[in-house]
Amino acid sequence: MKNTKKFIATASLSALLLGGGLTALNSDVFAAYEKSNSKLVEVLSQESITKAKNITEIDNIQYEDFKFGEFYGGFSIHYNENGTTKVTSFTGESVLVDNEIFNKYSNEVILEQLFEIENPDVTAEVIQELKRKEASIIRMDPWAMLYNEIESKKIDTEGKTFGQLYDESDLKKFEAPEKFLSYANFYGIEVEGKTTEEIKDEVLNINASLKLMEESRDLLYDPNWLVEAEKWWVEIYGVQPTDQ
Repeated sequence: MKNTKKFIATASLSALLLGGGLTALNSDVFAAYEKSNSKLVEVLSQESITKAKNITEIDNIQYEDFKFGEFYGGFSIHYNENGTTKVTSFTGESVLVDNEIFNKYSNEVILEQLFEIENPDVTAEVIQELKRKEASIIRMDPWAMLYNEIESKKIDTEGKTFGQLYDESDLKKFEAPEKFLSYANFYGIEVEGKTTEEIKDEVLNINASLKLMEESRDLLYDPNWLVEAEKWWVEIYGVQPTDQ
């Protein structure tokens, strides 16, 4: 069998919020991407946020006690004849792993961990630990899909908060039913005898991106509250918002 190659999108928080699946990324954007060397700037505000100039610097963002990690984005996948898979991130980093490991980490939505651990394992205990570890790291502004939705549809944002705009958007309409129960099952949280609010609290204690969304719902809408570059999310989704 010949070597095969394909491009898969990042399994983002936003995709999971909408009931599973993958966030579409443009492979041409991936091919043309070059990592920027621009520096972070600190912007003083009520929240005292240290912003990133672009998505490649998101791991240096400082906001409250949230942990921001390196952005890997979508992945280019190359299957070799010797039973290994080469995984290349949106930012150009590559790892070579056995097919079994790749398949397991891909299915469990933790491909990012292949770039951060030395000896990947597929045992149930390790996988569950890595799922929680990955969930504790924010690799992209969790409102990114909302920015794309608003720009492409020219939605008026004046005086509105992140939460208001999200609740009025099509993203909310397509949100998975019993979202927090689904996350609880994914993270192995015991749900029997617990209220919906208790389950939600436990999920938020694990998933930092969901927690950040909850805590920022009442902030006035600002697509540059964490990343400064103009329309930086277009680089991720590969879709130019309608602005004319």
